[in-house]
Amino acid sequence: METIKHIAHRLEDIFKALYSEEVVLDQTMETLLLQGFDCLRNPLEQQIDQGYYDPETAWQSAQWPILNLEQRLGAHLAAGEQFLPSSADLGVDVVASIFEVDIAGGMAAVAEARQRGPEALREALTSQTEIFLGLAEILNLPGFQGICAAVHQALEANPEQVSTIANQALADWQVATQQVLENGDRQRGGEASAELLALGQRLAAPAESRPQPTSAPARVLGDLFFGDDEDELEEEPSPPLHQ
Repeated sequence: METIKHIAHRLEDIFKALYSEEVVLDQTMETLLLQGFDCLRNPLEQQIDQGYYDPETAWQSAQWPILNLEQRLGAHLAAGEQFLPSSADLGVDVVASIFEVDIAGGMAAVAEARQRGPEALREALTSQTEIFLGLAEILNLPGFQGICAAVHQALEANPEQVSTIANQALADWQVATQQVLENGDRQRGGEASAELLALGQRLAAPAESRPQPTSAPARVLGDLFFGDDEDELEEEPSPPLHQ
């Protein structure tokens, strides 16, 4: 996900620079912007659909439009770093759109994987959690990022509990989605539940039953290796007495 996040950050700086009134958005720049968007969308869709993308190919494809856009924008890039467009500026609620499409799609993929066995579920849950973690970082939603980090911790601490972890992750993600879409949360993106955090603690192995020591271990060992000599001595008849 590092390459996808790098491409996203570079494009974010470019979009901020476009809000300068001195920037002229011509046909060439529009084409480069669309190409740059495709270079971000394609590897992200591959990661969601297949659980893997080629970082080197993704970056090689993105270099041409990104470098050309940065060259055209020049000094406006530095000025754009001071500008953070709101949803009203963009004309679309980016956070809501991502939760409605990307987060919902990822949750559906994890839910579907529950029907295909623990290994398929583990792979889907790990992959989607990594994707969600990257999106949370891009959207600056530390609460949602904390949920994803808690899922990772739970999988590392108790990998055999993958089904329970997946169910709790889906529950936390669903609550976070409601917070974002229904309550307008744009600061946190939900919070990791106590139940999910508890799954991140390594479960203690059941204590093994220990055999109770015998009252006379030396006697037992003696009987085992040398036989019950005392009993034999007691039972041995006394020699006849000579007159």
